[in-house]
Amino acid sequence: MLMATGLGWTITGSMLSYMARKGINVVTLLVPQILFSFILASILLPDYKALATGHVIGLLPLAVLLIGAGILNAIGILVLQAAMRAGHHGTAWSIGQSALVLPFLAAILCFNEPVSTGRLLGVVGIVGSLIAFGMAQEKQSSSFPTVTSSKSRRGFLLALAALFIFGIAQTIMSLPSHLPGLADTARLRVPLLYLGHCVVYLGWWWRKPEKLQRHVMVIAALCSVVAITSTLLLFLGIDRLARVEMASVGFPVAVGCSIICFAIYSAMIMREQFSRWHAAGLTAALGGIICIILSG
Repeated sequence: MLMATGLGWTITGSMLSYMARKGINVVTLLVPQILFSFILASILLPDYKALATGHVIGLLPLAVLLIGAGILNAIGILVLQAAMRAGHHGTAWSIGQSALVLPFLAAILCFNEPVSTGRLLGVVGIVGSLIAFGMAQEKQSSSFPTVTSSKSRRGFLLALAALFIFGIAQTIMSLPSHLPGLADTARLRVPLLYLGHCVVYLGWWWRKPEKLQRHVMVIAALCSVVAITSTLLLFLGIDRLARVEMASVGFPVAVGCSIICFAIYSAMIMREQFSRWHAAGLTAALGGIICIILSG
């Protein structure tokens, strides 16, 4: 399930890459995508019979936590974009994605999940792959004029902020898998998460609305189906890992698979340069996932 989640994230990333190549503002895709995702998830996923009977435990705290996680995640994306504008894209992306370490540590420190050598090596490998891909991005951009030191420092600080924002959001998203009092018996996590995203993106878009073109709406609809499937599989996968005290590796596995799939897409479909740093990153991510799987 988590590997499929990573593949879904790759498909969404390829759509965003297409929008960037066509010079289309990413927010014009995110706004309809999030709206479609929230509406579809609200129609298809919740158990309305359970809601009607009122036999849903922890509904209010679950709603507060998941909407809050959605708000944080959406803010993190905007902060990460600002970090990329201020500094190196590869460095900012690597730092931001390293947020997977926070839910990993939370599961170990707060929920007493066992620490095995395989799990630890797996997470180190995935974080190492992020660093390698960040170095590859900086090498590719070294032929362009470098940013000023003050602007680069601002980009680094923004990337760090995105790391903590994403990390807190991911930790909150994993809480229902650990705490029986937050068990999602009515299948509400996905629509609640997207409701939080809607709060941020619609508020941001309302300040400077742009006309939504038909082909953008089609892409947004496709991305929403992929996003709902990926998010649902993420939650279901972490739920099952939590039963065997392995929820800590949920986000690392999903992120690691996304790294591998997007690297292959970048090299084989987009025909982008594939350097030794890319090879090292791909190898580290694959090795990290194998270590995690063997640790189970």
